Amino acid sequence: MHRPWLVWSPGGYGNMKLDEDHFLGQILPRLQHATDLEVPPGDDCAAIRLDAHGDRLLLLAVDQVVAGTHYLYAETEPRLIGHKLLARNLSDIAAMGGIPRFALVAGGFPPDTQQERALAVMEGIIALAEAHHVAVIGGDVGRCPNEVLSLTIIGEVEREFVCRRNGARSGDLIFVTGVLGGSFPSGHHLQFAPRLAEGRWLAREKYATAMIDVSDGLFKDLQRILTASGCAAHLDPGDLPCRNGFSPQSALFDGEDYELLFTVSAERATALVREWPFDTALTQIGRITTDRSAGTIVDPAGREIGRIEQAFNHFSSNNSAQPSDGR
Repeated sequence: MHRPWLVWSPGGYGNMKLDEDHFLGQILPRLQHATDLEVPPGDDCAAIRLDAHGDRLLLLAVDQVVAGTHYLYAETEPRLIGHKLLARNLSDIAAMGGIPRFALVAGGFPPDTQQERALAVMEGIIALAEAHHVAVIGGDVGRCPNEVLSLTIIGEVEREFVCRRNGARSGDLIFVTGVLGGSFPSGHHLQFAPRLAEGRWLAREKYATAMIDVSDGLFKDLQRILTASGCAAHLDPGDLPCRNGFSPQSALFDGEDYELLFTVSAERATALVREWPFDTALTQIGRITTDRSAGTIVDPAGREIGRIEQAFNHFSSNNSAQPSDGR
């Protein structure tokens, strides 16, 4: 029998403020898992077996952008909004080592929106979709008091190559692509290139033991790998590849970098660096351990780094790197 974990009353549901990770922690155990579900909710994408042998997996993910949260409504070129919407979904496919195939788009626009604006948003989506051979196959449009855009991405990956968050093991080394921090003030969050080729290569060459894209900040997303893998990490903030003009603190906590964060066995790390075929920067930033409780990150002196409260939180009023001109 269905038993709701919360019962609404006229007084509301209580005083706890919505928190993304706590919310998902309450929801995910309640979801029923289909028998052909290879990767359940909790990774960058869900993965479904496409055939009886399960050799190929269908990847599915959904993400959104909201005016005032992910971009400045009046100041952002609409084409870049569309680019960002698709790019952040492609980044989820990259983190799984997959290939994007199809997209469905839904848009909610204020009633006074000019058609030219909505068309420009779609142009940004279509241009990036064409560049990555993604077919936009449908969607929906409706009226909304604030501009809200959502995209569902569908991709595929071979079962033997799929990358998850839970594969890190003690002794693995931690790597990140590109540079981190200051994504909002620098404008990077609107024009980034999803690391699809890098993610695919890491998967096919079986270098990545665990992988995630850095959307909510290095600290929070590394904790997600550690929690899923039951491990801790030693990390030196001084080793972080910071965007020019931004600090290790920004690199740890700002969010929206959309780089790949992954772990590699120590035995293969030298070969990874030697064989890396991309111009994209690749930096070793730490190592996986089991000498602390799962999810703990410490510096070289053994001091615990940061607090989860400092990390990017969609429902916090203290996200200094976050746009705020909501419409």
